[in-house]
Amino acid sequence: MRQLCDLFQNAGFRDVKNYLQSGNIVLESNLPPETAGRRLSKAIAEKFRFDDVDVVVLDAAALGKVIDACPEDPKMADRAKWYFTFLSKIPADQQWKSLNGSEYFPDRYFAGKGVIYVYCANGYGRTKINNGFFEQKLKVRATTRNWNTVTKLRQMLLQ
Repeated sequence: MRQLCDLFQNAGFRDVKNYLQSGNIVLESNLPPETAGRRLSKAIAEKFRFDDVDVVVLDAAALGKVIDACPEDPKMADRAKWYFTFLSKIPADQQWKSLNGSEYFPDRYFAGKGVIYVYCANGYGRTKINNGFFEQKLKVRATTRNWNTVTKLRQMLLQ
C-alpha cells in the first residue's frame, strides 16, 4: 500500500492515506471525482502493468449520501451485517431488471445510485450475493466494503 500511496502522491494528489491495506485510499484533490478516477486508474495501470483498472472515487458528500441512503428496516438493524457494493459504472436498464433482491433470503440487496446495499444475515463470507454475482448480472465490475470500512472512510474524509 505504501507504493500505491507514493504513486498517487507523485501523480499530484495530496495528503494520501490508506486504510486497512486493501485499496481504500483517502486523498485530497481539486479534480472532479471522475477526472481523479481516470488519473488514478491510468497511474495504476502504467506503474503495475495492468490492462484495465477500475477506480471508484467518491468525495465526502457523495459517500455521506451513500451511507445515509442505506435502507433501514427493524428486521435488518444490525449495521455490522450491511455491505456496500460499489459499481464501476451505472448498468444498463435491462441489467437492473435481472435483479430481484430477495432470491437469496435471508440475505437481501437493494439498488442505489452506483451502489448496491447488501444485507448478509449470516455474514458476507457465506452469501451468494457477492461481487461475482453482481458483475455477472449487471455486466459491470464491483467492489464491496463493509459498514465499518465505509463509515471509517467517511470519517477520514471529514478530518
